[in-house]
Amino acid sequence: MGHKAWLSFFFLVLVPVLVPVLFQGNPYAQAAPPATPANAPAPVKLNTDNEELKAAVANSVSRLGVLDVNKRKIFDAEVVPNYQRFIRNYQQGAQGLNVDIDLDTIRNYLRFYAPLVMKRPKGKDSAKEAAKEALKDPAKEFKALVYLKPDLSCEKCISSMQEIKRLAKERLEARGFSVVFLTAEDIKDPRAVEQALDEKVQEQFARQQASAALCIQWRLTPEEEIDSVHADEKHYHIHSLLLVRDFPRMEGKLDLLDTDRFDVSAQRLLTDQLAELGAQTVLAQAEQIDSGKEEITVTLSGVKDYSGLAEAKILLQSKMGTSGLIEERKISAERVVFAIKTPRTLPEVKKILAGVPNMEIQ
Repeated sequence: MGHKAWLSFFFLVLVPVLVPVLFQGNPYAQAAPPATPANAPAPVKLNTDNEELKAAVANSVSRLGVLDVNKRKIFDAEVVPNYQRFIRNYQQGAQGLNVDIDLDTIRNYLRFYAPLVMKRPKGKDSAKEAAKEALKDPAKEFKALVYLKPDLSCEKCISSMQEIKRLAKERLEARGFSVVFLTAEDIKDPRAVEQALDEKVQEQFARQQASAALCIQWRLTPEEEIDSVHADEKHYHIHSLLLVRDFPRMEGKLDLLDTDRFDVSAQRLLTDQLAELGAQTVLAQAEQIDSGKEEITVTLSGVKDYSGLAEAKILLQSKMGTSGLIEERKISAERVVFAIKTPRTLPEVKKILAGVPNMEIQ
């Protein structure tokens, strides 16, 4: 082959083959897969030891607006320790953990407070006295009956009694109720379970004219209710009924395995029911308020701290009753602006709020 022929062979055949090898690496190497959602970073595992998720819920308090003293206590004592119930989703991102917090559920969970929401018996206290009493003794007139029924043939059930009793008492007292525990003598039928027991508690609720009633019952699942595949395993269930005067009935049920805890399950049921109670509170107030009306603005001076803010809001809500919804609008040095959503006219509201000190209304 002549010199020119070799040059032609080199440029026409060898160069196209060698250049990709020299400048692009191994042509047989497998290319990296494209970045797609399928191979995005997996979400972190949610567990009780994940302090980062807990901190995200704790820090969400700044996105909830102004919380009065009672709501802040509930947030710190109930929402933060049970942070898993208030997280919609979570995923590891380039800048760290992204947490989607269910702020609406948190707001509903914090919303209900009996001295503010429920009607106070007539002739008891003036609105101003009621506001002070609500801060000192919020459960003065709001009785909640509680009946707890473990399966007495089940050692695991009996051992959970004290923890569930503590849980029920703390949750209801934080909502402004005075808790009274019913006994088997009150129920008058120690064998009653499930729906029959709920009906007995509801009878006491009506007879004693209580503001609320809570019935929690937990027991071994009867063998006939367990499918044959799991017949050799222990199964349990827990049921909760919450009654609040002038609100819809709320109930829930969970099935448990032998490794599950009754107190944790009771806590989950109560969390869902109290959040539902908060959502129902919004609906109940909305039914009595004409949303087409303009807001009435009230400015109070001399409010120095959160305790003063809570007292001011309780005072206004006590005077307005169910005919108005009080919301904070602006807080500055010793001054707070409230908006009152109400179907009442400005002259009517001025008359209702007459006597409130350091107030401007427009």
